[in-house]
Order: sequence, then C-alpha cells, then structure tokens
Amino acid sequence: MTASLPVLPDIEADRDRWEIVSFAVEPGDVVIFHPKVLHGGAPTHPGTRRRTLTLRFFGEDAVYEPREGGAGPRVAGFHERMTAGQAFRHPSFLKLA
Repeated sequence: MTASLPVLPDIEADRDRWEIVSFAVEPGDVVIFHPKVLHGGAPTHPGTRRRTLTLRFFGEDAVYEPREGGAGPRVAGFHERMTAGQAFRHPSFLKLA
C-alpha cells in the first residue's frame, strides 16, 4: 500500500502565516536542507537559468518504500524491480567507503 501525499497549503496566499527562511546566495554557494523541508526558489526569468545538483545519502539500513507520483530515484527500471521493504540498493548508486 502506498502512502498518500499531503496536500500543500497555499503559502503564497497567506505568507505571513508561515515561517519563511531565505538566503542571499551568490553563484557557487551551496544550500543544504533536509529533503522533507518544503523548499523552492525564486522564479527563473527569461534569459537566465538555475542549475541544481541533488545529492542524496542514505544508510546501510535504508529500504525501499513505494510512493505515489513516482517519487524517488529517476533510474530506469528501478521502481519496477523494487518491492516494499527491499534493501535500497541499485548498481547506479555509488557506495562511499
């Protein structure tokens, strides 16, 4: 059974109700946060671009949990071959020594 994704509130409609944290960043800066933190960036305007690198680290005891909407790794065939509770491993995932 897959868990239902929570419905996000309309934060933009009532910004004063929420604790919104922002950072003045420059090219080359790094911002690190937990993946369960609701996050976003300012709009990207025509003629500009934003590059994002996402790194995910998980422990030896991590297991697969199917999620609605295809959340999780974007590795061809990964979700089709995995079952709930199976060790979260794939040849595409690097193992740090």
